[in-house]
Amino acid sequence: MSSKHLAAAATVITVLLWACAFVVIRSVGAVLSPGAMAFARLLVGSAALALVALRYRRPLPRGRALAFVLGYGLAWFAAYTVVLNWAEQHLDAGTAALLVNVAPILVTVVAGIVFHDGFPRPVIVGMGVAFTGVVLITVGGNGSGAVDSLGIVLGLVTAVLYAAGVLMQKVALRSVDAVTATWVGCAAGLVATAPFAPQAVGELAHASGGAIAGVIFLGIGPTAIAFTTWAKRGKRYAWMGAPRWAPGGGITAAPNSGS
Repeated sequence: MSSKHLAAAATVITVLLWACAFVVIRSVGAVLSPGAMAFARLLVGSAALALVALRYRRPLPRGRALAFVLGYGLAWFAAYTVVLNWAEQHLDAGTAALLVNVAPILVTVVAGIVFHDGFPRPVIVGMGVAFTGVVLITVGGNGSGAVDSLGIVLGLVTAVLYAAGVLMQKVALRSVDAVTATWVGCAAGLVATAPFAPQAVGELAHASGGAIAGVIFLGIGPTAIAFTTWAKRGKRYAWMGAPRWAPGGGITAAPNSGS
């Protein structure tokens, strides 16, 4: 299979698994609290990634690269996951996915200015469509007041965290392989969410089999597999344009001709 086809396959796998994650988070969130779900998900993901990393046996990142990997691990794996879980207790899965897709707008603006990726016309159009969708969600809603407002704010916070994670990962992947970067980043997120461990143990002890299966799916599918395929694609295109799909969401604008 050519590298072009592999990149396309990685994109499809990532988008599908992250799209499924929104629905599963909404369902499991009825049983597990945001922090507990995040810790359990990252525990499963870190274990799965550790097995893959041991097989690859690549050197661990150091210095500046390690700082960026840890940074995106804390922002993306830890903070983003907790806040998204919280947001989906106030929003339906589809609305949360749309709000998170503000992130590609932020990534595109920063990448265009800082990394000189430019602003091709299709990207500008996609940004406009994404922004319009977010505005409609913000001014719409079902009229439940504070609940809607809190959910919208949390959704937008997840977008900022996602954008920060993507940009730090973009730099890290210049010198760190995709598997190692994903594993170390996920492990950093696990450590950051460790304070929720006792709560996770207590809640999982009384959780249904379906909820536990949902957590395992989130850890293996959207975390271990999808974040690795995302990073592998990002590694190939890390300095050729910013990716434009969101974790758990979908493609908001087609990658530009250089991505």
